[in-house]
Amino acid sequence: MGISLAIAFGSISFMTYAISFWAPPYAIRTFYAAPTAAAHFIGGMSAAEEVATILGWSAAFAAATGVILGGVISDIWRRRSPRGRIYVNMLAVVLPAPAVWTMFTTDDVGIFYIASPIAQLFGSAWVGAAVATLQDLVLPRMRATAGATYVLGTTMVGLALGPYAAGKVSALTGDLATGIFALYVVPPFTLLTLWLASRRLGELEATKIERARAAGEEV
Repeated sequence: MGISLAIAFGSISFMTYAISFWAPPYAIRTFYAAPTAAAHFIGGMSAAEEVATILGWSAAFAAATGVILGGVISDIWRRRSPRGRIYVNMLAVVLPAPAVWTMFTTDDVGIFYIASPIAQLFGSAWVGAAVATLQDLVLPRMRATAGATYVLGTTMVGLALGPYAAGKVSALTGDLATGIFALYVVPPFTLLTLWLASRRLGELEATKIERARAAGEEV
């Protein structure tokens, strides 16, 4: 189940990396005459500088907040149910969707800049919960391997394929928004995988102590 979870978590990063990667060029192409055109809000800056400043700083604060809040909520939920952290991951798949839709359909640059950190806030809530879920399932001696598998999944599936897939669809259709929306064929499979994993989560965690003793490890 660890591999299936790593793939599921990678598919979440597939979406988040693609949206983060393509949001700045989309904003420049849609709301400004050219990268060197005058900024709308920050005097003395070019369009490219304004987009980088607003999206960069808002994403940094929103993503950091989302990771922390997602971790806190997942810990609280985990104490009530073994599936709590999985549920946080599932919410991180669903909740950013309205903000992403707003970003890539609005004609108002101000609304775009408001929707972007909202998408980042909800979209980053899965990060801490995902790592903790994998750590909960494995024996102490396997935690480094589980962490490495997580990083490999999020990097190879998310960072390597997410921006590429959106860009490829965009090149074929001539519309970057279509490239982003095409990625939403993935979340239903992500949610299904997480739900199936959640059904066995309690069982695996309950037997972890027995597996540790069988392996001669301290409990």
